[in-house]
Amino acid sequence: MTAMKWKRKYGPVLGIDFASFPCVIISDYRLAKEAFALESFAGRPALPYFNDRSGGPAHGDVEGITCADGRTWREQRAFTHRALRQLGGFGTRSMEAIILKEMHEFVRRLEVRTVAAAPMETETLFNVPVVNITWGIIDRRPFDQDDPELSRIARLLNEGFAGASVVTMLSLFIPWFYNNFPDWMTGRKGLERTYLPIIDFMEPHIEEHWRTHTPGQPRDFIDAYIDEIKHTTDPDSSFHASRAKHALSTTLMDLFITGSETSSTTLRWVFLFLARFPDVQARAVAEIESVIGVGTTARPPSLADRLSMPYVEACLHEVMRFRPLAPLAAYHNTTEPVRLHGFDFPKDTMVYINIYEAHHNRELWGDPENFRPERWLKTKADDDSKPEFVRREGFLAFSTGRRVCLGEQLARDSIFLFTVGLLQKFRIKLDPNGPPPSLDPAVGGSTAAPKPHKLLFKLRD
Repeated sequence: MTAMKWKRKYGPVLGIDFASFPCVIISDYRLAKEAFALESFAGRPALPYFNDRSGGPAHGDVEGITCADGRTWREQRAFTHRALRQLGGFGTRSMEAIILKEMHEFVRRLEVRTVAAAPMETETLFNVPVVNITWGIIDRRPFDQDDPELSRIARLLNEGFAGASVVTMLSLFIPWFYNNFPDWMTGRKGLERTYLPIIDFMEPHIEEHWRTHTPGQPRDFIDAYIDEIKHTTDPDSSFHASRAKHALSTTLMDLFITGSETSSTTLRWVFLFLARFPDVQARAVAEIESVIGVGTTARPPSLADRLSMPYVEACLHEVMRFRPLAPLAAYHNTTEPVRLHGFDFPKDTMVYINIYEAHHNRELWGDPENFRPERWLKTKADDDSKPEFVRREGFLAFSTGRRVCLGEQLARDSIFLFTVGLLQKFRIKLDPNGPPPSLDPAVGGSTAAPKPHKLLFKLRD
């Protein structure tokens, strides 16, 4: 990776002029964690594309969570985190029930498809159930997985992440280019194709909640948000009625996107690696069988099984280490001049963490070029037959600091339950009629997704 070469030549903190913005890339995970823990590094740069997506100066304040900063970001993030936990969202038994329901339905549908014994494209394989999990948090009534409207939204999300061209990416960081070149080149068409239809999709659901809402008795996240709007009298708040409609739509869109893309793309990587490394898959299945069984007589997995499945947990972390979805994390922006460990960061400097370097640092991992789940295990002192999972400090798959991925817990829970649930029922194999799929990420797109490939899912006896 180019940023790793720059580190070897120039050191762990590199300043560059990135189009219209001064930019710094931090290739030292300890310094990165310290920097991103500071509020002065928690801003977002004023990029025209994302301003248009989330309100923007031309339309008022930048709303939501992903693209906002300052008071708006602090209010929306704090409320979202609190509301999700109070409603039985991230990290709760209610959330587990939502994931398991979608996993079981997905397995049932996949069983039908395996009758044809044909390899399957994986590009959109996991999109529908994962999107439906997120929608089940936002709205109390998730869709059926065969609902065409759900399939349409899942497809839009996939296209939004996969469809970024080099020219589009340039337009994000060069305001003059974005403002003067044709829409099809700058990404505005992407806004029209992806984000605006998602907001249009949510509008009738929001309106229905306004009509049926009972104050103080939230049924789901939308109701909780409406409660917050009705209780807010401060005209400068992002929850004030003067901003409420757009703010709610944008926050829901951010939740929808954040909660969906991370899990679905990671699951693609997980099953690709398990197919490419059958010995790893066999050991993971053996562990699952010893705890909850496999095949038709097995009991369903639960999040409580994590402690009894250290090798499965190690496999998932090794996949996320080997192929982080955001090799440079999401860009941050300094909100004031900062001096940190002898380095000066001027105000309005765009800052990236080199997550790829942290995940492939030889001092941390020894042989980072090898896929080796065992690096995440240690043997218990009193029983060398029962290893335990250990966390590693250089693991930054969900970023770090004040803007750490809000959907981290949802992603972790979904990935674990789907992986165990599918391995209980299926053997995952490579396409026997094609070459072994590449483990390199596809070029372009907003996340480092796998290149197109097919996998064969075979029902266990």
